[in-house]
Amino acid sequence: MKIPSILSPANIRGLLALLIVGAVMAALAWFSVTRREKEITPQETVVTKDSLHIFDPNIVDFKTLRAMGVESRVATSLLKYRAAGKIFRIPEDVATCYGMTDSVYFALEPYIEIGQEFRIKPKPKITKKPTAVAVKDSVPKYTPKPRRTEPLELNSADSAMLRTVYGIGPKTAGAIVKYREKRGPFRSVDELRRLRVITDENFEYIRTQIWVDSTKI
Repeated sequence: MKIPSILSPANIRGLLALLIVGAVMAALAWFSVTRREKEITPQETVVTKDSLHIFDPNIVDFKTLRAMGVESRVATSLLKYRAAGKIFRIPEDVATCYGMTDSVYFALEPYIEIGQEFRIKPKPKITKKPTAVAVKDSVPKYTPKPRRTEPLELNSADSAMLRTVYGIGPKTAGAIVKYREKRGPFRSVDELRRLRVITDENFEYIRTQIWVDSTKI
């Protein structure tokens, strides 16, 4: 049994024509939208050396940035960075602005000059105070008294004369005077060993500079 065709040849031709027309209209609509989007989307301004000059990102305005070829949204981002209370301390801070591309930053970088008041200030150098050793070194060194050329008579010398002997200071001179007042004159130079203030080493210095007059004992 033969099944009759639902569409006649005329209907098929009409349907094909309708499909062709629809495809053409869709293509035209897509082309129109794409062209309109390109017209609406702003083109990035090319930054050239001829339009660039020295600028401080902390004080530059929108108009100056646009005149140098900086894209509108990047210039706005830079101004918003400052409006948020932030400060450009180093040129690299400009690269952190939203929308800033590497190519634009590298073109701007040689012309970025951060003002002195905005730069990172170096920490002041701390001057160390002189140490105790340095102060000690500045104190004149002790110079010992020269040895006497003539021996001093031990029992007749007063405190001042005794201090002229190398090895006898104020304390030792006072001890010698008190010993004489309490026990009488020294009978020999070796008797000085009885004084606690005189060490064996010090006695060897003193004995060559004093003598005892036995006629005054």
